[in-house]
Order: sequence, then structure tokens, then C-alpha cells
Amino acid sequence: RRVVVSCADGDRDLEPRNRGPLAEAAGCDVVQDAIDADVLIVGPRLQAKTSVAIARAKRLPVLTGDWLRARAARRLADESDARWLARDASFEARYGVDLSAPRPRGPGVLAGYAVVVTPSLPDQHRYRQAAEAAGALLVRALDACPRDRRAMVVASHSKPDEGGPLRLEPRDLILCLIRDELPEDRLAARHLAWKESAARRRRASAGFDLGTG
Repeated sequence: RRVVVSCADGDRDLEPRNRGPLAEAAGCDVVQDAIDADVLIVGPRLQAKTSVAIARAKRLPVLTGDWLRARAARRLADESDARWLARDASFEARYGVDLSAPRPRGPGVLAGYAVVVTPSLPDQHRYRQAAEAAGALLVRALDACPRDRRAMVVASHSKPDEGGPLRLEPRDLILCLIRDELPEDRLAARHLAWKESAARRRRASAGFDLGTG
């Protein structure tokens, strides 16, 4: 099996210097990118990373280091066994996901989109991999987007949906994949948060002015 390791904090066996020997003993090959993996191995504290997003989009098993250790000890370690599933209550509550829930295969959350990833973004190749894993058609420019797909740009900042090409920052792209959330819904949630934040700032400013006037 090809495994990729991410969010390794809290499991010494998954640290870079240790993961190779453990994986070899388990009969697995360590790959660098989640797009090339069959299994994602994580530590006890998950993070909203591109590797996790790609694994969610590809419906890969997301397992703990215990699965590798069991294989290395020549014990039966079925990937579908709930004992090996990665769980992180804080992560699941924060992002509204249930990591133990079965996820049947089907069209990815970006299946209806044509995506341009801004070349100047750091790690832009990973965002391209993430978008493609979620079913998007990758294009180099907006004028190359087919009419039957909605255009979307992954850029440095998200913008509210105003009916034209969608504009998502990398974190919002990652959350779409982790949460199985359409980009329009993600931007609507962000827009509501922007409005609430602006209202809080106005109230705070008004209170300051009243207190000092």
C-alpha cells in the first residue's frame, strides 16, 4: 500500500526520521503527495491541510499510526476496521465532520467547476491536485472554461459570490473538500462572517466614541 503521512504531531513513529522504517516494516511505501496515496496516516491532532482535503476528496482511509504498527507486527489490520480510523473530536466539532461516517464514492464536490489556480500562489501544485481530486476541470485561464462548468479561481483572497467566476482562497478550497461543501455555500458562510465581524467592529467603535465623547 502507498501511504502518505500528515499531521504527525503527537506520534513519534510518524516523525520524518521514523516513518520510513515503520512503513517498510509494515510492507508499505511512503509517498510525498496525498494524490498518489492509497491511505492517509495521521497523528492524534488533525489539521485542515491540503493532504487531509485530498484524502477526503479521494475517499481515502484516514488512519492512525496504530494501523502501521499493527501491520509491522504482522497483525491483521483491515483498513475498514474502526479501531484504526483517525478521530479528533476537536477537529470534527470545529469543521462539522464525522470522520467515522462512511463516504460512498460519487461525483466530487467540485465536479461542476472549472478551476484556475493562480500560478503565483505558494504550493499552487497542491491546490491543483486538490481541485482535481474533487472532480474539478483544471484550466489555465478563465476564457478556457467550458460553458457547462462554473468558473472558479483559487487566489490569495476569497471574495463574495457576485454571480461571476467564484474566487476562493486556498483555505476555503481546503474546507470545501474536507466538509463536502459547495464553493457557493462556503463563500456565503464567509460573507456572513464578514458582515458579523464588521457589525462587531462598528458596535465597538460606537461604544468607544460614546465613552470618550
